[in-house]
Order: sequence, then structure tokens, then C-alpha cells
Amino acid sequence: MFSRIILILCVAVSLLLGSCGEDPGGGKEVGAVKQMTLIYAVNKSSLSGFLASNEDKILEAMSRIDSDIYKVLLYKNVSGYGVLYQVSKMPDGSVTFLEMKKYTDGMLSTNPERFGQVLRDALSFYPDVRSNLFLWGHGSGWYPEMSDHTRGLSRLSEAFDPIPSPSYGAEASSFGGENNSAGKTDWLDLKEMAEMIPDGKFDTIWFDCCFMSSIEVAYQLRNKCSYMMGCAAELMGEGTPYNIVLPKLLIDSPDRTGAVSAMCDYFRSKGDVVTVALLKMEKIDQVAESVKSILKAGSLFPAESTLVDYAARNFATINFSYRLYDFGDFIGSYANVNSASSLTSGFNKAMSEFVIYKGCSDRNFNGTSIDKSRYSGMNCHIYNRSGSKIDRYYEGLDWFNRLYK
Repeated sequence: MFSRIILILCVAVSLLLGSCGEDPGGGKEVGAVKQMTLIYAVNKSSLSGFLASNEDKILEAMSRIDSDIYKVLLYKNVSGYGVLYQVSKMPDGSVTFLEMKKYTDGMLSTNPERFGQVLRDALSFYPDVRSNLFLWGHGSGWYPEMSDHTRGLSRLSEAFDPIPSPSYGAEASSFGGENNSAGKTDWLDLKEMAEMIPDGKFDTIWFDCCFMSSIEVAYQLRNKCSYMMGCAAELMGEGTPYNIVLPKLLIDSPDRTGAVSAMCDYFRSKGDVVTVALLKMEKIDQVAESVKSILKAGSLFPAESTLVDYAARNFATINFSYRLYDFGDFIGSYANVNSASSLTSGFNKAMSEFVIYKGCSDRNFNGTSIDKSRYSGMNCHIYNRSGSKIDRYYEGLDWFNRLYK
């Protein structure tokens, strides 16, 4: 009798755990999973209307991919709460998004704590497998908004004096742009993002947003992933064509170059603007070293009017403004005006090993022709020791410290 009671209790406990516990494997042994891709969407913003179409394209791709082996997770805001979903196969063979976890504390998606928690959850569901991180939302390179992540008000006033203007809209920070209950826009800044992404856990970080193919962004994230994809200028609102990209990434030997190239071809075929690049992060320090040598050669700056700028507008508040220039073009021009053109061969070699794919359309968002011979695939800020408020923030970035200290 005693042994029968023990047996019954064991079965009951097993059934309870099976019915109440999370089953990230969708009924399949987690050990069979080869790859996990997390798409982190900051969708409570002016881009919200594009996410449904992206979800359809994700499901279209996953209908041709084994979702038991290649896991795709999507985090997004639903009715004020963050929800983590997983693409799962249904009994009829179709695929859909099933809820894995709901975050009921009301924390904004651009709060570093929420961002870090979702990353930890996704990685813990599928540990020790190749993982990718897609960041879906607005972006503007390294530029800080310093939101307080509760009221949606800018903390720039705490860092800079006099006070610059408050948050002005959806492209005003490094990543995000989530509207809170007060009608303000909250942002996740670059340094906050880097602190939350664990070192060495992601194979590819893919920025599905504007302006994130930036040397400052890449250097801040150099230890976070093996490869990074971003756009040097704006990205069309529809964003990444997931139905084309995911099948090239979610395979035993990911074709990263093919995925980025396919995205470029997709937009070019429609006559849309595109500026993309794929970066091999282990090669970034040799780029930094070559740039440092060029900057030491002199202190003259090329006229900004002669430089390549693909952006449709500059980033500005009442008190300061800046533009994002082509990184390779600026460094080459800097070397030339300082009679250091002999150093550009080393820089160009380093860049060719670091930027392993770059592609662009014939024109930018202003309708101006893009000179492909001057297109490096990356943007940069021009630091000129002006003492501006933005330069004071810039001096806290890893890229600045690598070059000037």
C-alpha cells in the first residue's frame, strides 16, 4: 500500500509539472534545438502598423523551416504588457505564435531591466545553442536621449546644462521609441543596451532599424556578437523582409552574407532606398588601430560640405545638432587633408576584412545619387573637441576611449 501511494504521488507531481511548467521545446527535446533567434520589437511607437506584416513574413518563413530545431521567439508590447512568444507548429502543420511568458509589471520595453530580462529568459530557454538577436524599432546610431524609463521624460537635463529640448519624436535615440501612458516617448540608449547584452552569447545582432551601422555602435557591441548587421542611413518602414532573410540564417551553416545581400536586392528591386552592411566583429580592433594612426597624423578636419552624408535629415534639438557621415569617406578625407594618404591603404585593408558585405541603392532618401566608390557601409560622428553637450556624452563611448586615450 505504501509503495502504491508513493507511485501515485510521483505520477501526480509529474502531471502537475507537465501541465503548469513552461515547455519551451514545444514537446520536442530541448537538446535537439540547434539555433534560437529572438526578435525584440519595440512596437508601441509610430512603427506599430508595420509589425503585423513582419509577423506574417516570419510565419511564412517558418512554414518552410523546422520550428522544433530552429526556434524563433518574438517579444512585443500587447495592450500595455510585454509578451514573449514562440513560433510553434500546430497539429494541422501550420505555424503560429504561442505565448511563452507575460511580463505584467508594466515596465516599458525600452527599460534596460526589461530588455535584459527578456534576453536572459530567451537564452535560458535554449542555453548553449547558436543564438541571434534582431532589434526591431527606431534607431539613430549612438545618439542619446537618456530617458528615465518611467515618465518618458528626457534626463538630458541632468547630464547637460543648459537644458536641451525634451524628446521630440521617434528617431531621437540609439534604439527604441516606445510611447508610455503619459504620451511621452522613451528610449534605450546605446550604453544601456550594451550593458544588458551578455558578452559572447549571440552569433549575429541584426538591427531592423535606421542608422545602426555605426562605428560607435559596433565598437560598443564588439564583444556581444560575432557578426552585426545594420543600416548606415534610414531603413524603409516595412523593415527586414523576414520571409527572405530567415531561411538563409536558420540553417546548419548560416549564410549571413546571403541574407544581407538578399535584403539589399529586395529593396533595390522595388526601387526603394537601402544602405546595409555586415560586420565581422573580431576584425574591428584592427580598424580602430588604423584610425588611431591616421588621427595622430594631424589635426585638420575636411570641410563637412565635401563629405558623404546619406541621411535625409540631421539630428537636432534647440541647442545642438549633428549629422552622420560615411565612416570610410571621412577617415580617407581626414588622412588626405593631413598629408597622411599613405596610411589609408592600411585602413582600407582593415575595413575590407571588417565590413564583409556592403550594399546600397542608387539614391538616398533625399533623392541624391550615392557614389558607391565612397560608400563604406557605415556612418560615424565627427568629434572635433567642440565642448558641445553631445561631445561630452560621446566621450563616454568605448570608441572615443579607444581612439583618444
